[in-house]
Amino acid sequence: MAAAALVWAKGGSAEQSAQAVAITLKNMMGLICDPVAGLVEVPCVKRNALGSSQAFISADMAVAGIKSVIQAGKCRRSSKRLQKGA
Repeated sequence: MAAAALVWAKGGSAEQSAQAVAITLKNMMGLICDPVAGLVEVPCVKRNALGSSQAFISADMAVAGIKSVIQAGKCRRSSKRLQKGA
């Protein structure tokens, strides 16, 4: 919803707002980079762009002194368990 609001604030259309929501949800849901319509870059290219912007935001937050309650090691272990289906 925030993506749609930002598009609207920039003078974008309802269609552009819907596209921004779809791009954001695919990234947040972690959809894998399977071929869609014969193109492997859907949604990969969008996830890479969103991931790079997330890295900048995360770095700014860390430098500002914001600490994550869930540490990186626990995130990695959880991700590994999910990959194994446990």
